[in-house]
Amino acid sequence: MSHLPVENPHVHEYMQQGGLSVLIGSTNPFEKIPVDQTVEETVNKDTQTQGGTKGFSLKPGQ
Repeated sequence: MSHLPVENPHVHEYMQQGGLSVLIGSTNPFEKIPVDQTVEETVNKDTQTQGGTKGFSLKPGQ
């Protein structure tokens, strides 16, 4: 990626303008969302399932 501006300036410019997105489902090609939003929605969905974040702790031994 560090060589992208030199090797592929058009791709680099496209990405700088927000041209990178993720297609969530295959049924509607217009349902693309930004990559960071995809990560956020995936994490939110995973934490809302049975069990969710219960039992998780950042403190060792808990």
